[in-house]
Amino acid sequence: IPRPRKVHQSYLSAFFTSAISAFYFALLLIRFRPKNMFGNGPGINFIGAFVYKVLRPILPSCRIIYVESWARTRTLSLTGKMMRYLADEFFVQWPEVAEKNRYTGLLQCPVQYTGHFFV
Repeated sequence: IPRPRKVHQSYLSAFFTSAISAFYFALLLIRFRPKNMFGNGPGINFIGAFVYKVLRPILPSCRIIYVESWARTRTLSLTGKMMRYLADEFFVQWPEVAEKNRYTGLLQCPVQYTGHFFV
């Protein structure tokens, strides 16, 4: 699937490249009919979720699950702000972000330092 917008690409031309991405998403969704769609940060997730919502009447039930990027410690990314309305399940990874936003759950994983690696 081609990227919907390249770095420093104008917003006007991004409309056309996003339409191309949406077309490829539609082909894949119709061909494979996924039961789950997972996303975790990049803007291409929004294009896929939007296309699925448009095609939902002709496709079997599919859950859209979005996990906000680990790097977003205080606020949601632009993709996260848009995916709140499209995702069936929306997860964040920081309590500070969870307090400010509607979410399905807070993903927390204890991290241990073993001397050389984080486990």
